[in-house]
Amino acid sequence: MLRYPILYISAILLLMSACTSIPPSYDAAYQEAYKNGICNVHHVQMHKEMVPIIYGLLIEEPGVGPSSKTRLYHFPFADKYSVGGCDVMPNSPKKELIFVCPECLSQEQQWIIKHPRDSWAKERLKNKNA
Repeated sequence: MLRYPILYISAILLLMSACTSIPPSYDAAYQEAYKNGICNVHHVQMHKEMVPIIYGLLIEEPGVGPSSKTRLYHFPFADKYSVGGCDVMPNSPKKELIFVCPECLSQEQQWIIKHPRDSWAKERLKNKNA
């Protein structure tokens, strides 16, 4: 029996949070990339694109599509949408201008090709061909 269960549980929670959090140095690099228009992963010039804003709580479904960590470290600027948060007002914007990296799009496409059975990948391919 554990002598100090609260300490044990706290240590496990601390370790779990450390595994899923973004290092401050990476977060700063991401923010810098968004300011100067140079992808922090591929070091190429990004272009701006008008994309729809998606409102609501977006939840990552385990085993479907690339993990948020994979997206962040391999193709962070491949999204063709912007996340608007949970609160939607009548005057909430519908579109936003965001940076898109051509190399991120290429890396995302490679991930899709490598995971042909993934439902997210199938959906992306279907939408691309439509």
